[in-house]
Amino acid sequence: MVSFVKKLGRYLLYAFFAWSIVLLASMAYVKFSTSPYVYTATQKPVKQTDILIFGNSRAESAINDKLLPPKFHNVASSGEALFYSTIKARAILEKYGNDTVIIEFTNNSLTTIKWVLDDDRLYTEYQESFTRMQLHEHLFLLRHKPAKAAKTMLAMSPLRILKTYRLVDGSYKKLQRNNLINPDTADNSTKPQTRYDESTELANFDALKNLITAFPHTHFIITRTPLHHTYILRNEETFLLRAHQLDQLPNCTFIDFHRILPRLPDSCFADIGHLNHTGAGIYTPIFLEKIRKPQSVN
Repeated sequence: MVSFVKKLGRYLLYAFFAWSIVLLASMAYVKFSTSPYVYTATQKPVKQTDILIFGNSRAESAINDKLLPPKFHNVASSGEALFYSTIKARAILEKYGNDTVIIEFTNNSLTTIKWVLDDDRLYTEYQESFTRMQLHEHLFLLRHKPAKAAKTMLAMSPLRILKTYRLVDGSYKKLQRNNLINPDTADNSTKPQTRYDESTELANFDALKNLITAFPHTHFIITRTPLHHTYILRNEETFLLRAHQLDQLPNCTFIDFHRILPRLPDSCFADIGHLNHTGAGIYTPIFLEKIRKPQSVN
């Protein structure tokens, strides 16, 4: 019995080392691979001249790619925190050094803890970003969610790494609905405030600021899309302070479309926090005009 346990322990140890070697080899391969990044939605390779739009569902539903010049690509993704958007953007900028990057900057993506540390998002976003992350980013997740982060790390496989590393996920999401009446199916802003976490807010802000300062030759435009006039702007003072701090950086411009645009009619909203397809049709040309001649507007 003792001999069997020893053999089993030795086998598991060898299996662990073999798996680790294969995992590290796959990570090294994708890290130094010359293959291009590819847009998940269109299967087109990323180009240096492309202008990429990162963010969460606000930008995902508000900016219709079909109304933009071909070099613009909306790669925003629902529920994506700034923390993860910056990791995705950094990986592309390290390879291509794009001249312009646009990042949706919202109250909830900055200050709400669930966008970074929610169990479901931590599992999916962490796996997608795993090989692109720096040591301090891994340590942040391990410090705040040690069990879940460790479980996610152990669930990583060479096949997943090789399959997803070069994919740039996200696209325009066409919303046809118009529901401003029932708050249970509308945006959560009318419900009790989701827990605000200072360390999460700081991690999101530092991630965005570090990205901007790391690529001084790239012009970053951070934007806030229009929201319905009944939308409650949570932690607005913190948001505007951070936006102002970023706007002071020499290669960054903040444009607050929520404040500068006239009030859009109710028919333009899928719910109080998202534009629908009608709203995107009105907003996208205005967005394009401002982006072409970016000046700080807030």
